[in-house]
Amino acid sequence: MTRAIVVRMRRRAPDEHVDSYRRRLHQTDGHAIRDQLADWANTVTGDLTDAWPELPEGIEDRAADIWEPLLAIADAAGGHWPDRARVSAVTLVSDARAKAGGFGVQLLADLRTIFTENNTDKLSTETILHCLHDMEESPWSTLRQGQLDARGLSRRLSKYEIGRKQIRIGEWTGKGYDRADLADTWARYLPPEQDSSTPPLSRASETTETRKRCAHCSTNLSPYRTEQGYTTCLDHDRLETRETA
Repeated sequence: MTRAIVVRMRRRAPDEHVDSYRRRLHQTDGHAIRDQLADWANTVTGDLTDAWPELPEGIEDRAADIWEPLLAIADAAGGHWPDRARVSAVTLVSDARAKAGGFGVQLLADLRTIFTENNTDKLSTETILHCLHDMEESPWSTLRQGQLDARGLSRRLSKYEIGRKQIRIGEWTGKGYDRADLADTWARYLPPEQDSSTPPLSRASETTETRKRCAHCSTNLSPYRTEQGYTTCLDHDRLETRETA
């Protein structure tokens, strides 16, 4: 899936109408569009060969390899296509990254929270498990195999080459984990921690200032789409395009 552009499908709502596609009715129009695209592609092939399209922030590594040719085609098409292609790229890549972490990344995030809240560099395995089980809306106390135990914690962290070791906390010694052994993995897999000295935005200011919503529905606009001055989500943008076509 990391080498593909994932477009997640949703079941159509009862009030959403979509015209049916019938091969006998629409084949002629489809062939005409196909021929037009083929003719256009022949005129821009040379330009696309040497094209280096500007990639939006956050589109890098494997995502850049996937999106670069599509962005080059959008730039060659001109009009509104360059902006729409980049908005789509940022939206779909962000969505894919958000869904790619799974339990492993969630465990890393929860461990960072536990170390931060306890304001310490070392924690025993028992303390970590107790904190994980007490976290609201976490899966660690309701896994299919039961509560996460010391062996399960060790097994999950071993995938990141993190192991428990003998530690000392005051006069106590035993098995546990050291923040220093987790720091590099946190930096690689998690977003930076929010500076605790900076007060979080209120819900009202977050909605009006940083999380703009579509003019037609309650969907939050992506940061890139907001920066580009769009006032509608992708779904309503497509709907308006169909209506004006």
